[in-house]
Amino acid sequence: MVDSNGHMGVRGEQPLAMLPNVLTDEQLSAPCILLAPGEKIRITRVNIPSTNAKKIHQALPFAVEELIADEIETTHLATGEIKRENNGFIDVAIVRHQLIIEWIDLCHQYGIAPHYIIPDSLCIPWEANSWSFYLDTESDPARVLVRRENLQAQVVGPSLAALLLDEMMVSSAASQQALTIKPQVNFYAAESAAEIFKSWRNTLPATPDHDQRESLFREDLFEMMAMQAVTRIDSLINLRQGGYRVPVDLRSSGRWWRQTVATAVAGSMLFIFATLGKALWYETQASKIQQQSIALYKEIYPEARRVINPRKQMESALSGGIDLSANDEFSATLEDVGKLIASSQNAEVSIQSLLFSADQPETISMSIVLSQEDALEEMRQRLSTTDLRIDGAKATPVSNGVAVDFRLLRGQ
Repeated sequence: MVDSNGHMGVRGEQPLAMLPNVLTDEQLSAPCILLAPGEKIRITRVNIPSTNAKKIHQALPFAVEELIADEIETTHLATGEIKRENNGFIDVAIVRHQLIIEWIDLCHQYGIAPHYIIPDSLCIPWEANSWSFYLDTESDPARVLVRRENLQAQVVGPSLAALLLDEMMVSSAASQQALTIKPQVNFYAAESAAEIFKSWRNTLPATPDHDQRESLFREDLFEMMAMQAVTRIDSLINLRQGGYRVPVDLRSSGRWWRQTVATAVAGSMLFIFATLGKALWYETQASKIQQQSIALYKEIYPEARRVINPRKQMESALSGGIDLSANDEFSATLEDVGKLIASSQNAEVSIQSLLFSADQPETISMSIVLSQEDALEEMRQRLSTTDLRIDGAKATPVSNGVAVDFRLLRGQ
């Protein structure tokens, strides 16, 4: 429990069901911040040349549509504060609607109303002109929270952190030429993980053009993130935007709002059931049109290897531009990986992270969890019949199987 001044009150871990017994009614009615796992949330930056908030939110789905694998209708978008001095650059967090709903419902089951839902990757220490890497050994498997700007963060596996650091140094090399002060790279962990932290640091590349600093916190990761979130809440991305926004009246304590929420939920359910039939019909029609468009494109351009967006590819072909289906190594590799994982009969496969560089489209760095250790050899055998191969695989036992970090290479 952290108060508005960032002071830690109640400490320790408690199941959600126990919180009503541990906290007072006043504490339970206070604004609640839910820290959501950064692995489930993608944070990116888009450029929309406008300062009108309404127009920006209208254009946002089109700006991120090609950056995500899911259908845009199933995806929730939340932005950081839109400022005129940002010159049209918008930081946006992308997460599936289903996850947001599950998180909010889970809290409400135990009488907790989260006023804010914040990606936990944005809650590690950061300062201007620096990068932050926090080794989290409390999670299983271990992970690294990376923050490169105020509202730019992600989560990767420990072994992939080295590749990400390399990529960040290459991408910032040009901009550093104009700087008189060396950028700083901060490496963090809890004191309880000092030995693991030391070993992990030895696997990271040197950064001669950056100042390196190491810090170990007495607090555990969650306590540290909680204090960061409370003291900086207004400068972070709150996922409770749009349809998930908390009404102003609900921000203040009061007993009457529970009945209001119950009434609103009941009305929403009636509306959902009434419109569900129409939604399913429209979805079916849209799918039919999409399949007809793909078939027509393949008939006109039989040499196309794959059709991603038939309308845009047709426009590009007619204008003499480059066909999106050509040389799309990244999409080709992702498709092969998807087929490989889906065909695994003996083990469950969970992708933890994936790192791709446009400079090396034939290489993808991945971190996965296999429910059975021998499944890795099965994957190698399946790859032997394709032009893909696994390189530098490192397996680490975890509670639900084995975590494997490796590079997936295309070509022999």
